[in-house]
Amino acid sequence: MIKKTFNQKLLGLCIVLAGSVAVAAVAPITAPVTPASKVLTFKTWKEQQVMKAQNIVVRLANQILIKNNSLLSGQEPEVTTESTLNNTEGAQKNGTRDLKLAQQDLQIATELEFEDYLSVLLSQLGDNPKRLKELAKQLSTDEVAKTLLYLQRYKSAPRSTVIKK
Repeated sequence: MIKKTFNQKLLGLCIVLAGSVAVAAVAPITAPVTPASKVLTFKTWKEQQVMKAQNIVVRLANQILIKNNSLLSGQEPEVTTESTLNNTEGAQKNGTRDLKLAQQDLQIATELEFEDYLSVLLSQLGDNPKRLKELAKQLSTDEVAKTLLYLQRYKSAPRSTVIKK
């Protein structure tokens, strides 16, 4: 299996967002910082991402089942016209497409790694020493080492420059 970088995963989510009519069907990666400024551990954050994606998959699958059951039980419109048939078929195709996209999001969520967590987390924490101390207390020694290596790569990575006029 090809290992995806966080940017590739995020790009996949963006493509899903752009291609999906029902934006609610997409589970975007959320920050590992709660509204109360509590930093979530990697494990908790990843579980949260997977759970959100699973909930969306289940909801969409249920919606498709309900639509299919209503069609099979004869709860069709009283007057069947070509336009109502096309609308029904279109809705089924959209529902199936949204489900496939949500399943892709779930796959991405299950593949999230510690570096993905750091990428999102560090952009949220910024230069807040209190939050950084809280993060440091929660990390294992292995995670601290991975964080330092990540920061070292981040600092040495070339950055694009913005020219102000």
